[in-house]
Amino acid sequence: MSTEGGSLVPTPLPSPSRRAAPISFSEAVFTDLRFFEASFRGDANFREATFKGESLFAQAMFHAEVSLIKATFEGPANLTGVTFNRGVNANEVTFQDWVGFNASTFKWSSFGHATFKHQASFADATFVGEVSFSSTTFENMAEFRQATFKNHVGFHSTQAVVAAYESGLVVPGFPSR
Repeated sequence: MSTEGGSLVPTPLPSPSRRAAPISFSEAVFTDLRFFEASFRGDANFREATFKGESLFAQAMFHAEVSLIKATFEGPANLTGVTFNRGVNANEVTFQDWVGFNASTFKWSSFGHATFKHQASFADATFVGEVSFSSTTFENMAEFRQATFKNHVGFHSTQAVVAAYESGLVVPGFPSR
């Protein structure tokens, strides 16, 4: 808003073709975070952030790239129904409790060297672009029930104790049921 002759004049919104400003939560510490149905227009940087307690991103929309590099989620993380329109870099992220990306959509994603200490669920998730779980460690159940992979998916050097495969998903190197 600006003033002209004593009256308020709305400031025009940026053109949809212009990229929104990035937002950085790098090295931030969150406790019981709630970003339910949040919309992030610019790049969202959560690099090395720590999430204590429950983290709720359900139904959030990320219009630009997301960085979760070396972030740590100490409590449950609910990312159900999240849309990653550009992509998510979650290399070296650690989930110490349950994490759910159920029914989420990924343009591209990288979970290289990530650690999932409890159940990780990607049930009904859609991976539109390339996805990498290279050198990822799943210490508990990794669920990909009815997940859709529309492009290359990599599980090179991934370690899993238990993996759930239904609807015909088979990944070489993982035990089958």
